[in-house]
Parts: sequence; structure tokens; C-alpha cells
Amino acid sequence: MRLEERTLLMIASMFGSKLVLKFILGLNRVDVNKSCGFDKATALHKSSSSVEVVKLLINSSVDITSLDVHGNLPVDLIPLVFGSEKKSIQSTSLSPT
Repeated sequence: MRLEERTLLMIASMFGSKLVLKFILGLNRVDVNKSCGFDKATALHKSSSSVEVVKLLINSSVDITSLDVHGNLPVDLIPLVFGSEKKSIQSTSLSPT
């Protein structure tokens, strides 16, 4: 077992803590695209627990094209259980804002 380097934004994303995520993003002092850990993941890569969290990050100008160490886009890691929500997120993230 080893310790993984993760940002507060990543931890809030992993656990689906929308209020904490909104607070952190509201500070405007966080790099929403920071990657870290052995997998070089971002908060968006780790946000598989909640569709709302994914949408919050996308609305915060997160880079949806960032790749982790395995070459995965964040959308590649969204669980299939989201079903139609995954398509909604893909179309949201690919449409110009």
C-alpha cells in the first residue's frame, strides 16, 4: 500500500461532495486541470461518483481533453451506469461554451 498524492478538488470529486466542490471552485484559487499521482489524473478523471460533479467541473472550464498516464480521457472513465447521462455529458463537454 502507498499514499497517493491528490488535490482537495480531486478528493471532493471522488466522493461526490458537491458543496465542498462548489466552495473550492468558488475560491478561484485552484488549478482545475492539475494532474497528480502515479496515474497523472485530474479531478475530472476522478469524478465518477456523480453526474452533477462532472457538470460542475465542466462548467468551471476544466480541460476535457486531458489524458491520464494510460491515455484515457475523463469521459472514458465515466461508468456505464450513467447510461444516457454519459451521452449528455459527452455532448455538453464537446459543445462550445
